Parts: sequence; structure tokens; C-alpha cells
Amino acid sequence: MQIFDTLFIGNEYVKPESGDVIDVVSPHTEQVIGQVPDASPADIDKAVAAARDAFDNGPWPTMPPKSAARRSPGSRPRCRIVPSRSRI
Repeated sequence: MQIFDTLFIGNEYVKPESGDVIDVVSPHTEQVIGQVPDASPADIDKAVAAARDAFDNGPWPTMPPKSAARRSPGSRPRCRIVPSRSRI
């Protein structure tokens, strides 16, 4: 089981305010396959403030959309998609 214990806020991994977690459930087996932190309202406020600061003081507002998409960590594929072998 994969367990993550940090949140990515302000371009760094930080410990969450609370120790609450969310179980990650496989849609295939319906078994718990991991855990991620459950962000508290304080964590969300920090993330929103960091995003606002990055937008106001970083290169984002003047960057062309294609360049911004290439620089955004969330726009990069996290896994390889394997095509299905079944034919419909």
C-alpha cells in the first residue's frame, strides 16, 4: 500500500495541519490501495495563498498558455496509459 504523508503547497512538500487521512480505493478491486492526507481548512488556505502569490508575483500572468501548460507540474502525465486489448 502506498502512503503519502505530505501536501504539495508553495512548490514544496509540507506536513498537513491534521493527521487525518483519506483512503484511496481501487475502482477495480474496491480494496484500499493507499492513503493521502486530508487537507484541513488551514491547509487549503495556505495552498490558496501560495497559488495567489505564484500568480501575482511569478511569470504566470504574462506567460503564453502553451508555455504555462508545459511548466505546470499538474499538466505532466503521472503514469503511462496502456491501451485496452479488448475490441468493442
